[in-house]
Amino acid sequence: MAPRRRGHTIGDRRRAPDTTVQRHDRERWRWLVGGGVLILAVAVFIALEFSRPRIPHSGEMPDLPGIDVSGLDSEQRQLLVARAKDERCPCNCGFTLADCRHKDSSCPTSGPVLLRIVDEYRAGRPLEEPK
Repeated sequence: MAPRRRGHTIGDRRRAPDTTVQRHDRERWRWLVGGGVLILAVAVFIALEFSRPRIPHSGEMPDLPGIDVSGLDSEQRQLLVARAKDERCPCNCGFTLADCRHKDSSCPTSGPVLLRIVDEYRAGRPLEEPK
């Protein structure tokens, strides 16, 4: 019996074994398809992550993370956010109070300043319009 030659049979004819170029092309194609699937999966994950609504903790506002605004009505909340977006943070970071809370929620200065403003609004002191 004759030894089997390398190759595949198609019907009655034998197909020649793949050449090195064909094998490299097939491997490159597999990498391209695999990379495309990976990029698509990451894009879907990112789209889903950023499209879901952010639900703040009870009493917190998404504009001012870590600041409890419970007890303030909607007008006071709007004025608080406007004031936080207008006033500069005293920690010399160069940001407004709202931006400082977003970029560094552990800032030792912006948190207490905003809490003091919230306490003023809760106490019913006159509400100031931001300049």
